[in-house]
Amino acid sequence: MVSSVESFWLNWHARHDGPSTARRARIILLAENGIPPLSIAKRLKTTVATVTRVLREFQNNRLTAFPQPVLSVQQLLKAAKVDPAHARYVTAASIQLFHILELSYRLPANLIPTLQTAAILHNLGMNIDEANHHIAGRDMLKHIQLRGVPKSQQRVIACLVRFHRKRVLPDEEPLFSALSPAWRLRTLQLAAILRVADGLDYSQTQSTRIENSVSSPEAIQLDLSGPEASSDGKRAKRKADLWETVFHIPFSPKQIIHPPDLTQLQNQILTIDSPLSVSIQRMIAKQMLRWQIHESALLAGDPEGIKAVRSSIRRIRKTLELAEGYVRKKVSKNLLRPIRNLESMLGKVRDLDLLILDAKKYLADHPAVPSANSETEFPVISIWEQEQREAQTELVEWFSEKASRELQSQLLSYLANPSMRKDPLLGTAITGYFKNALAEVKNRQVNLKKDELKTYHRMRLALRQFRFTLEFYGDALGPTAEELRTDIGKVQKRLGLISDAWLIQQKTVELLDLWAEQQALQNAPQLHGAQQILEYAQARRNQLSKLTRGISKECEPVRHAKLSSRIKVILASAMKVPPSAPISGG
Repeated sequence: MVSSVESFWLNWHARHDGPSTARRARIILLAENGIPPLSIAKRLKTTVATVTRVLREFQNNRLTAFPQPVLSVQQLLKAAKVDPAHARYVTAASIQLFHILELSYRLPANLIPTLQTAAILHNLGMNIDEANHHIAGRDMLKHIQLRGVPKSQQRVIACLVRFHRKRVLPDEEPLFSALSPAWRLRTLQLAAILRVADGLDYSQTQSTRIENSVSSPEAIQLDLSGPEASSDGKRAKRKADLWETVFHIPFSPKQIIHPPDLTQLQNQILTIDSPLSVSIQRMIAKQMLRWQIHESALLAGDPEGIKAVRSSIRRIRKTLELAEGYVRKKVSKNLLRPIRNLESMLGKVRDLDLLILDAKKYLADHPAVPSANSETEFPVISIWEQEQREAQTELVEWFSEKASRELQSQLLSYLANPSMRKDPLLGTAITGYFKNALAEVKNRQVNLKKDELKTYHRMRLALRQFRFTLEFYGDALGPTAEELRTDIGKVQKRLGLISDAWLIQQKTVELLDLWAEQQALQNAPQLHGAQQILEYAQARRNQLSKLTRGISKECEPVRHAKLSSRIKVILASAMKVPPSAPISGG
């Protein structure tokens, strides 16, 4: 059986070596795939005896039966398809950590080339055997000669690759045991540095920066910045076990944040040639400023404050979702989780505010209905007010505790250094965004059904997403985009009234069900005392029916075909190209 490392080098010999050696490698690879010797001999135009001999030699000598490739570090990186961004980051971080330690621990400067080479190669085996890539990387180095690197130094590099992850057991590593006592200590010191450097990019975003180091007898503290500094620092701390053993001092990571100027970010000039990250920064900065302005009103229970903060949180969420294909997946996931939780809490309070306001308006418009204090006749307000107090308490607690500070800190850190997987110009990403938004509008319009209120809600969400896409691109699209956004907003408002009325109807039905359950427990008639609630529910059904009349006509300005035509003109103008075929939504 051929190992993953042997397979890698056999394939290398088959592609890059001389005819004789390449043929021997192909013989072994074909045999490993279950091809019989006679078929191999015919395919490679050789004899069965040659095939048998090559297989026997490999069985006895494995890769030592082949000449060792002599490769430069860059050739090896290319052959193994090593992630260059992570490799460069770990190399730079390793050298930075080395300089932090060199004076205190008398680390000679001539160790730097060895550390540098090991760092750039530490993930050498990742695409060969990901689960055991530290072992695969070591084994790959055992079967080649690095150009310009002495054999003794290459053995140290192989040990460092082996020790960069998992538990370090040096006495069980033959290459380590063959080193001199002095080199054994140096190897462990370099491995300790490499392990911490690798941990500092656990997020694979290359966004965590070592801003400063503070050395004391108690610990070496690293001040880290970046959107993933907290999680990367924790990972580096876990990988500092060898560090604390060989340097006899704890490793202490600390996240620091340099708050960006939100006003400055919000006011960045946006054109079709701006990077996508600029639009992301602008939108999030604008919404964070709005959040800060209205937070005190929210904490006081002001519905307008709650509405404003909820709107800001929703736009931050939509910004991250819109850019999900470009933002680092881990970063996006870590930010979206708490944002969605907060949005859910805000939505619950907002819905209860809507319910209470509507019930009170109903009372004011129907004097025959007993006062809200008569809970046995019309308890809806008191029930919803109790739920509102509980939801408001939960919300205030969230904003008063660590969770709020952590989310704002994460967002500020992200704005200071957006962690983008790629950062295209707006003009590059724009067509795809609007194509997706149009496709969603078309789908919801096709499935719009008069008797299914949830289809109106879905239509509203599709239009809201389209409108937000226009808002996201802002100034880059010109004034005609603002006109379209206004037109969509008018239809959205009507659909919003339908959604609100639908919510009120659903909640009233739920309340009637609860009322019936309570009456059943008291062995009373299930509708006893529910007359006013029934009248209220009927009034809300009538209101909903009224709101849905004529909605199809009102939606006419935002039909898919018209939206497609209008956005085609807007994009052509913004990108300064002649209008081409309309953007298709499906």
